[in-house]
Amino acid sequence: MNNVTKPNILFFLEDSFRSDKCYGQKKTSITSNLDNLIKKDVCLTQTISSAPATISAISCIFTGQDPSKSVIRGGNHL
Repeated sequence: MNNVTKPNILFFLEDSFRSDKCYGQKKTSITSNLDNLIKKDVCLTQTISSAPATISAISCIFTGQDPSKSVIRGGNHL
């Protein structure tokens, strides 16, 4: 058998992820899955975003294109 360790990858697709809305005693969002990760002491030591803005990041993920090439606005590709 091959004893190669596979990496653990957690894929989050979040829009407007703010800690004051999703974490702590005064949070205003229901975040049961995030709460379970916190209870299990999950620590994310490396995070990667494909682009600095939501629309371009999601477009890049779903098209596989560079963010500057994948954004659709007004029905036209940039």
